Amino acid sequence: MPPRTPGLDPILVIDDEADLRELLDISIRRMGHDVVLAGSLAEAREKLAQRRYSLVLTDMRLGDGLGIEIVRQLSAAPERVPVAVITAYGSADNAVEALKAGAFDYIAKPVSLDQLRSLVLNALGRTSAKARTLQPALKPPLPPTARPRCCRGTRRPCRRSATRCRGSRAAWRPW
Repeated sequence: MPPRTPGLDPILVIDDEADLRELLDISIRRMGHDVVLAGSLAEAREKLAQRRYSLVLTDMRLGDGLGIEIVRQLSAAPERVPVAVITAYGSADNAVEALKAGAFDYIAKPVSLDQLRSLVLNALGRTSAKARTLQPALKPPLPPTARPRCCRGTRRPCRRSATRCRGSRAAWRPW
């Protein structure tokens, strides 16, 4: 299990389904974050009044109201807290409404662990290790003095083929 992330506020999970709340709790704790659970809109409002959160995950339809109300409440607050809406009633209209209200992301249930991990990492401003390995490794261009004489004054690679470059006896690779 990864160590707890120091200095980071907990993540608030709002869902009226106890099983899903528990599953999200376990999954997020395994990622190394503290979690606070709320089973209703009223309970969520109480918990939001008590402390700060680094991320809020809410269901769209709760027993005593709509999760979109939490999205609107938090987007109107001076401190922006990312809010993600997770719902079983996924539709394009609901997604647009949630995003216009200020939601960070909108995901339809069932949520895979990869989706959840990516959502949490993106909301907290980090990229996952998997995403970092998929990005191509960009090599910085060679400094002008390290290039052959025929292309030293340019930022582009030599116009000649690597094997015919005047400044190098061996095959020269510009990048």
